[in-house]
Amino acid sequence: DLTKKLTLTLNGNYIYERGKNRSYLSDGPINANYGINALATSADQALLAPGFDVNTGAETRWNADEYKTNPYFTINKKVDNATRDRFISSTLIKYDLSSWLFIQGRFGYDNSNDHILSIVPTGTAFSINGQGGINALIQSKTSELNTDILLSGNRDITKDLNMDISAGASFRDRRTKTNELSGTQFIIP
Repeated sequence: DLTKKLTLTLNGNYIYERGKNRSYLSDGPINANYGINALATSADQALLAPGFDVNTGAETRWNADEYKTNPYFTINKKVDNATRDRFISSTLIKYDLSSWLFIQGRFGYDNSNDHILSIVPTGTAFSINGQGGINALIQSKTSELNTDILLSGNRDITKDLNMDISAGASFRDRRTKTNELSGTQFIIP
């Protein structure tokens, strides 16, 4: 409280997120969980380790479907890293015009920087000649600005009649800039 009628609130949060080799979702290649349920429950899954030929680096196939990647190959060879730096801030300023009426303005800013590197490892059974390659190399920046102004009040007119008023406006601006390199534009030797 700056005065009896004027209030200021400031908030800020910084978040650093780091993901290393998160499991892929759904079906698909390089998902360590996809297809493993087809393995008999009596089979020793450790027999699939290390998931690749130690001399050539090629994936050790364990079924007829080349898109059901050996889970140990995924665990030992996959590179899928993501980081995010994010800062979220907000400001609220409120002024009491009277005992029943106030005006307030809010300002919020959310800024994040993302970096993603995903590589299909050399030796992957489904890749062309086992070459592997860059699956995704992405750098993106996202910012979002939110502002609003509000005039609001609540007043008893009679014992049985009450009046609520509210009028305001808001503005939102979101911008994203992404630099992306994906697919087989570059081959990892």
